[in-house]
Amino acid sequence: MITVLRLLLALATVHLLACLVFAVGTGAFLVLLRGQPLRLDRRLVAWLAREWLGTAVLIAIRPLGLLDLPPRPSAHPSADGGGAVPVLLVPGYTMTRSCFTFLALYLRRRGWRWVWGINNRPHSQPVPVFAHHLAERVEELCRVAACERVDIVAHSMGGLVTAWYVQHLGGARRVRRVVTLGTPWAGSMIAVFGLRREARDLLPDSELQRALARPALPWTSVWSPHDNVVLPPERALVPGADSVELPWVGHNSLLVSARAFREVAALLRREPSQGDRAAGPPLSAP
Repeated sequence: MITVLRLLLALATVHLLACLVFAVGTGAFLVLLRGQPLRLDRRLVAWLAREWLGTAVLIAIRPLGLLDLPPRPSAHPSADGGGAVPVLLVPGYTMTRSCFTFLALYLRRRGWRWVWGINNRPHSQPVPVFAHHLAERVEELCRVAACERVDIVAHSMGGLVTAWYVQHLGGARRVRRVVTLGTPWAGSMIAVFGLRREARDLLPDSELQRALARPALPWTSVWSPHDNVVLPPERALVPGADSVELPWVGHNSLLVSARAFREVAALLRREPSQGDRAAGPPLSAP
């Protein structure tokens, strides 16, 4: 028993150290990219701690989302009719549906009856392949929830998957609103280290990004100038689309941040306006 506990403790220590190295390394890269002097103040230390622990938690629970589950309604729908539109959650690079555990709980507790996280399938494919899978999952949710349209919340690469689905696979007829969290619309320099096939689509000025334009539907990019994975962070902005800036929130912290959750809920409750449906320039535009 003691040996097992020691092994678990050793694994937990290695896991925490690896996540710390990731947070420090990507954070240092961001500082160097901006050409700013490094000053260890309270905000920086708090940012590092949140990104470190957030990444550690998300990676630790990642195996819990490997299996696909069918959509299921919440037992406590909103009494005032809020959150009536089902929400489909699309994860990013290497993530599983479990990364939305906390956001899904937040939305369900605030009245959303249908909140469903999916995985990008199959493994290690171009983004358009994931978009075809997303199309199937949207139809499944519409069928089970007996609805005509859904809202989509996507993290990181999931935003590009959603954009391809909406623009090239007829998703505009099924999607009411899209909210993205830290999506590298113009690519990210860190994608050069990606080992999976989809990492090529995340490189700056990739062929995928040149084939995309902002879809003609309500679309909001939630981003942070302190994103340590979308490098530089301004590549998370969609030309011509709405954006919400969250300073001092890291890339993975967007999935555990109460500030981000409040913004997502407020955006999903907002009724689309006529001006929301104007198409914009290509996503990769500067």
